[in-house]
Amino acid sequence: MPFEPCLIPGHPLWEVFHESSKWGTEDFQEVARRSRRSSRHSNVTSSEYSRTLTVALPDPTGESRLTARLHDLLSRRRSAREFASVAMQWEEVAAILWAASGAVSGDAYRTHARTAPSAGACYPIDLYFYLPVARGGRSSGPYRYHPEPHAASLLPTGLPLPTLRAAVAYPDLVERCGLLIFLAAVFSRSTVKYGARGYRFALIEAGHIGQNIYLAATALGLGAVAIGGWEDATVDSSLGLDGVRASVLYTVAVGSIRE
Repeated sequence: MPFEPCLIPGHPLWEVFHESSKWGTEDFQEVARRSRRSSRHSNVTSSEYSRTLTVALPDPTGESRLTARLHDLLSRRRSAREFASVAMQWEEVAAILWAASGAVSGDAYRTHARTAPSAGACYPIDLYFYLPVARGGRSSGPYRYHPEPHAASLLPTGLPLPTLRAAVAYPDLVERCGLLIFLAAVFSRSTVKYGARGYRFALIEAGHIGQNIYLAATALGLGAVAIGGWEDATVDSSLGLDGVRASVLYTVAVGSIRE
């Protein structure tokens, strides 16, 4: 197989796959229908482990395996689906963005590194975020996060909250959260080095960053939930992305949990 296979002349395989897997708002209802149908068959569990020797593992909090704090965060991490419509503190926003994919001091191999691992240090994922409510002199709307020098810029494209609500599969959740983070990939940063496999690496990196967001939110006493359903064309264009060479892969909502 060629290193950079093309099914359509001029379009690498990862680009064809990404275009073919996009959703519009009309797809949300079909996904919900399929979810209801599949839930009837979701109680199947694997019993493969019972056919082999099962060995108990040591307590992860003992003998300096994991600090009690990390163990606590991992244990309490949950997907929160009920937010309290409370505006996020700017300090909380900054802390979560840095934990997600912020810059850290370099090592012997490179001058800059991030809090999340990246294949070949290509860092194809850019973070954008949306503040539903203005607070502390900051405007509501879409921003781009800059890991170096740990700053954010308000996007000139603009994105009215009603437009965003209509473009996401869970509009009420989006309106009640305090922060909505978009993980967008610039695919060429990975594919120029790794070919079609670079697309896979971008997906993997998005997962690393998503877990960082969950843990950071938990540490701050907040909730987080990953969102997989949105109208790609609207969200991409609102963030200034062309939707082909750069596109949103993953979205995470963060906010105060409703009691």
